[in-house]
Amino acid sequence: LSDTKHPLSSSSWSSKPKPFLAIITETDACDSKQRMEETYVAIKHALGEQNENDVDLISIRVICQEETDTNRMEFQERLIELTKSIMTLKEKDKDRRPELEYKSCMVVVNDHFEAAIAANADGVHVKE
Repeated sequence: LSDTKHPLSSSSWSSKPKPFLAIITETDACDSKQRMEETYVAIKHALGEQNENDVDLISIRVICQEETDTNRMEFQERLIELTKSIMTLKEKDKDRRPELEYKSCMVVVNDHFEAAIAANADGVHVKE
């Protein structure tokens, strides 16, 4: 047993592939302008400067609870605004310090393909 390396020793740990890191929004992230802004700030903080935290994926996973067409349209507008803001943040970080290697992440919108297209997201996840 003395020749066996501990599974968390630095040499065995560093040879392992990095885990996939994803940020998944709360489902109420676009229920109001305030929640949308809070979500943006949390994502910005989680990414850090130049995506120093190596985030691989941001999944904007929201559920529209609105009952009227007007409220659903407002929800959709907030979702597009949030997605565009995250995409802009991603590009600003990439352009801010081009001498550094930028660790890009993908931005995916769940279910709301119109918002994903309007905001030029990297992808959309749809149910079966």
